[in-house]
Amino acid sequence: MNHQRTTRLLSALAMAALLFVGAAACGSSDDDSGTEGATDTTSSDSSGDTSDTTSASAGDTPAEATAPVIEDFNFIPDPIEIAAGDAVTWTNNDGFAHTVTADDDSFDSGNMDQDATFEQTFDEAGEFAYHCNIHTQMTGTVTVTS
Repeated sequence: MNHQRTTRLLSALAMAALLFVGAAACGSSDDDSGTEGATDTTSSDSSGDTSDTTSASAGDTPAEATAPVIEDFNFIPDPIEIAAGDAVTWTNNDGFAHTVTADDDSFDSGNMDQDATFEQTFDEAGEFAYHCNIHTQMTGTVTVTS
């Protein structure tokens, strides 16, 4: 009986250690870029310059196509298809910080805590690959039609 109790205790401690390490690896940095609970309508490059990303109406595109969510370490839906001039607004529904960052660095949300949103307008047709800078296995694509 004592051996079973020791085994359960060791298993519980190992699980707690894994959860602690996982949470520490996924935690947000001190830079929340003003995204907590608010829509980010500007993007910023490394020099601190900002550009307006306010968009026109999403038009006839289905709501789920222009309002993806971040859940369970995934961008949903993926891919997203929109018309040129439309905006996409991502919402972080995870309990961990994430980013929405263009592979070509043309846009970056900064760290988004839970419930934060980020909006990006796409003016030109093409395919725009993006990822999470914190969790690089998270990837997505926005396809913009003219």
